Amino acid sequence: MPASPAPTWSGLLGNAPAQPAAAPTLAPAEAAALKKYRQLTPAGRSQLDTYLDFLLSQEPASAIKRKTAT
Repeated sequence: MPASPAPTWSGLLGNAPAQPAAAPTLAPAEAAALKKYRQLTPAGRSQLDTYLDFLLSQEPASAIKRKTAT
């Protein structure tokens, strides 16, 4: 019978590292937008973030809640 591996201190103390969260499934359009975003420079990302914040501030609160719930 093979010997079992020795327990680690983190395992004995209950501090074992948590499993990483599963990545969310993205729609093709979301994946394409994320790919484009990652190609931007930091300055471009900042501009886009500012623009998106502006657009979201113009949306009624009920529309934003409805869109994020789906």
